[in-house]
Amino acid sequence: MGFSGTFRGHTVGVLLILAVSFVSTIPAAGQNTMVPTIEGQISLEVISGPDQNPAVLRTAIPWSTGEPVITGFSYRTDNGNWTRIEDWRTLYSSVPNCSFITFQLEMDWGVQEEVAVSLTDLMGSNSTVARMVTCSRKPVVNIDHILDNGKRPIAGMNIFVARATDPDGQKMTYHWTVDGVEASSEERMDVYLSPGEHTIGIKVNDGQWSIEDERDVTILEMEEIDVEKEIDLLNLISIAFLVICSLALMAFTIFAISTSIIQRLKGEEAGTGTEEDNIAPGDAICDICMKELKGEQKIVTCRCGARMHRGCGNREGVCPKCGREVLILSNF
Repeated sequence: MGFSGTFRGHTVGVLLILAVSFVSTIPAAGQNTMVPTIEGQISLEVISGPDQNPAVLRTAIPWSTGEPVITGFSYRTDNGNWTRIEDWRTLYSSVPNCSFITFQLEMDWGVQEEVAVSLTDLMGSNSTVARMVTCSRKPVVNIDHILDNGKRPIAGMNIFVARATDPDGQKMTYHWTVDGVEASSEERMDVYLSPGEHTIGIKVNDGQWSIEDERDVTILEMEEIDVEKEIDLLNLISIAFLVICSLALMAFTIFAISTSIIQRLKGEEAGTGTEEDNIAPGDAICDICMKELKGEQKIVTCRCGARMHRGCGNREGVCPKCGREVLILSNF
């Protein structure tokens, strides 16, 4: 009886100890003993410039009990098929209870696409987020001042055109200013300008970039233009006169030289000699007309030795002895 009571007392004590041990292993209310998971909505942002391609995107992952282990990371564009991202890395975060993952994504230039990412953690929890992303290159713009026939800008209506190009072919908007005051929103601006200095500005926007150009112009009075025209006309006339004189002198020189060369070449071919003076009476007769060659007459001697009056040589044109062409070369 005593042993039985003692045994029962020890049994109850052991059971109480076991019960307390079991209860101590039960987690308190709100205590989470599971592996950390994604908690809350992830977010997606572009951290690279719009002209950088591939684009660099960053996903923010919120958590509370601990940083989750990401086992799956995928993306898709414009509701296409999901593609698993292999090349990604987790960034150090100074933001409490938040992790960041970055990755690169090749985009089409100038095309706005919806990019969605999906994350899966070690416990199988999944979270998806999407946003619109565009990679765009900068447009180029220059101001063109349209002038009639290259004239100087004068007071009155002036025309300016924005010569703009966008590498991605995106539609652009225009914003003109004259001396800092809004003037037009068209590609071409017709504006009245008074004499003096003016600053013309243009800003183009393609939805991603806003590019500006500026140009200073000097607008003249009509009287100033007329005076400049007269001066320019006189200068033009003077230059033209000098050019004509130079060309005439050059042409005369070339003609004289060419004529001399031709005559000498023909003289060599014809064999005709030069004029002679002081021929004594009875010394010789003309081989053409067979009359006496007198000293007061112009006498021509051929290379073959034949002598003739100048007039006879010009009239016949050939030497009566050798048959060569007669060409009179006078001594100077």
